[in-house]
Amino acid sequence: MSLYSIKNSIKYLRVTCVLVMGLLTLYGLLITTQIGRDFEADWWVRDVEVYKDYRADTIDRPKILVAAGSNALFGIDSAILESRLGYPVANISTHAALDVSYLFRKVIKHMRQGDIVVLPLHADFYGETQISDWFANNMLAWGHESYLADLSVFSFIRFLVAVPKTMIAERLYKAGPHRVLLPPERIIYRVNQMAATNNSGWKGKYSYESLNRYGEFRIDFGPMDKLLSDYQEGLVYIDPDMVVSQRFLSYYRELEELARQRQVTIIFTWPVSIRNHLYNLSEMKGQRLAMNFRNKLLEHGIEIHCNPALFQMQVLLFVDTRYHTQTTGANIRTVNLADCIQALLTSDEQAEVDFSTAIERVRKQTHELLRTDQNWSKPKLR
Repeated sequence: MSLYSIKNSIKYLRVTCVLVMGLLTLYGLLITTQIGRDFEADWWVRDVEVYKDYRADTIDRPKILVAAGSNALFGIDSAILESRLGYPVANISTHAALDVSYLFRKVIKHMRQGDIVVLPLHADFYGETQISDWFANNMLAWGHESYLADLSVFSFIRFLVAVPKTMIAERLYKAGPHRVLLPPERIIYRVNQMAATNNSGWKGKYSYESLNRYGEFRIDFGPMDKLLSDYQEGLVYIDPDMVVSQRFLSYYRELEELARQRQVTIIFTWPVSIRNHLYNLSEMKGQRLAMNFRNKLLEHGIEIHCNPALFQMQVLLFVDTRYHTQTTGANIRTVNLADCIQALLTSDEQAEVDFSTAIERVRKQTHELLRTDQNWSKPKLR
């Protein structure tokens, strides 16, 4: 190759690099103009997180920090955990579609020396390989302060590249003006006010106004027609072909190292599930599916604790989705979780009960609670 050809090649390469950088810069500017705009998103998640962050920040001694999706927003009763384990509880769980990078960032923000972090993650979470469209949409809507602003330049570029191009085009057409978010002090005052006047409880919508003083949703009816229809078709909880992603592991290793430095205990456990013909833990097929999943995590040094049958219940104890328990279901799940955590913390050999013991325990709990209705809430079909 002649010197002239080499010079031309270098010149062409430089021009190409400039064009690519220019296009990337333009694309980035198009996306950043959409941050905070008033378009369709789950804005309630941001408001709920404001109160949860406040509660976690006001606990000044070692605590239990629960972090997951909505299976813990609906299905954990912090009052029971506190009374049984003697630790204050901060349940920062909100939405299952929040990315692993987001959830673990929240955990790191709130975990302090001596804390116990409980992670009842649903199975799909461990296999995440990229951000979802839902996550990208919501971060552009309300996630600037809680996520985007804290990203490094490299991480922000990765986020920009992952945002679906069709989403940006649609935003340019549909997005309204910048949305004015509710002031945190207003949200905190309102939830505390409702708690002080015994007005906490489900207000018929996903909203900070439906939170109790622990930052959790409690619903006394169920199940709804859509869930019953899904139940009849069959509910899938574990993909037998799921592979633990390197992306998940990289974020977890960061969390694990910081937990070690801060002397924090991390406990992975199972989410709630509905016993159905596609996932029935009273049958050998369902048990093998759960244990195979557990073994996949063990290969990476992650142990998932407690028997999953302790958290599998009949559809009567759920509300609108396969992960949302109503009050009685939340109570059963939390009692069993508390007892398992207690056994783990005391190195009790009985911490891991077998399937038959777990199934019988849940059966007796359900029968007793629905029969007596003392300090518990019966499901009301509607």
